[in-house]
Amino acid sequence: MMHDSQNKMKVMVFGANGLVGQKLIKEMNSSYEIIAVGNGVKTFNGEKEIEYHQADITDSARVNELLRKIEPGVVVNAAAYTDVDGCEANKEKCWKVNVEGVENIARVARLINTKLIHISTDYVFDGKNGPYPEDYQPSPTTYYGKAKLASETVVIGSNTRYAIIRTNVVYGKAYPAKASFVRWVTDELSAERRINVVNDQFNNPTYANDLAACILRIIQLDAEGLYNYAGADYLNRFEFAQKIAEKFGYSPNLILPIKTKDLGQLAKRPQNGGLKTEKARDRLGLKILGINHGLEMMLQETDR
Repeated sequence: MMHDSQNKMKVMVFGANGLVGQKLIKEMNSSYEIIAVGNGVKTFNGEKEIEYHQADITDSARVNELLRKIEPGVVVNAAAYTDVDGCEANKEKCWKVNVEGVENIARVARLINTKLIHISTDYVFDGKNGPYPEDYQPSPTTYYGKAKLASETVVIGSNTRYAIIRTNVVYGKAYPAKASFVRWVTDELSAERRINVVNDQFNNPTYANDLAACILRIIQLDAEGLYNYAGADYLNRFEFAQKIAEKFGYSPNLILPIKTKDLGQLAKRPQNGGLKTEKARDRLGLKILGINHGLEMMLQETDR
């Protein structure tokens, strides 16, 4: 897929206002013609010249109209309803966004011969045996995980060319700021409030900018199939919070370890989640970087 600068390939990004969407647009802006699509008005600043469209992925007529009008070479779906407890409480909304929304995109992608890149999660597993390789048998225990697994099935069954990227615990700096684990920890610690953080949930947190670079590489190589992409460090949330405190210069003594069961959360959390990334490293030639790198990069990012 060679394109000269006058004729850059069009890449449509759904979920453009989210953390991953924003990073992706920044990462790809010089190489491709980006068409950003978000639910609601454009909220991110920077990248002023980017074409932006308002669309809800659950609105099949709108999705159909946009994709057919623009006919991108690649469509990236970074739109999802990711509130795990929210999905448990509001199953209808979860299914509508995370499954039917993906159906709407995949259906048209096949008709116009567009490749679909879809982002999924380690929540498709039960979290007993992580970190997981790509070929491990999924067995979700949360409604969010069930919906995301169904979305993968939709993409695979749509007969369009596709790549699915599973990731977990994505963090980074968004504009305007988005809720994330790192943001919560730094907000609380900067106000010198004590926080309780679980020490029995393990993952390998993913720096959003690195995930965006992974998606860019998949587009460049025209790679297809299922890939995991996550960070190099496998650790529990308490340890992650301590690293955040250390890097941002806050007192780690404000962070208290607790057990998952003490939180009484609506959705069951995978305890040994996370993802193995050898396939992405070997086949896509990606560096798998750790938490110190991600937090360091976050510190260097300026507020725009």
